Amino acid sequence: MKRLAIGLTLATLLVLMGYSDESDTISETKEITENVQIAITPEDTALEPPDLTINFGEEILHPFLGSYSWTIDNGDGKGEGIEADSESPPDLVKGKTALQVSSDTSVELNFEDPPNNYILRIWNDNYTILKQTKEVDLSETGIFIYEVLAHWEQGTASYSFVIEVIE
Repeated sequence: MKRLAIGLTLATLLVLMGYSDESDTISETKEITENVQIAITPEDTALEPPDLTINFGEEILHPFLGSYSWTIDNGDGKGEGIEADSESPPDLVKGKTALQVSSDTSVELNFEDPPNNYILRIWNDNYTILKQTKEVDLSETGIFIYEVLAHWEQGTASYSFVIEVIE
């Protein structure tokens, strides 16, 4: 009788523990309607907007990604989306060292995937938008907080950076 109890206990433990032969590359399992599960690998997740780099002459600036809304079509009539909120541009760059540029510096925005359109906003420390423009304005000296608000078919993203225009 003892052997039967031990055998049943071991069998129960093996069933409860189970085994897994899944690949280590699976980062998460998402539950889809009707209790169907699919494995999502890191390469499959594109729920973030494209990267942005900004060339100021020879200097490359990587702005801070702020709030964004992004959706993707899974190709099966269903989609996934994310809404990410962040601090305001002045708070995102607070305490960061401003990139020093002169008024004659060339400026180029390089999106990983070009947006349909974008606008630049210039903010002050008091959380007020001072100006909206299509390009970085280097005509005045001082420290400037910029927000790039870009729009794609998949969504919208905000990027922030701070520069100091010197003579």
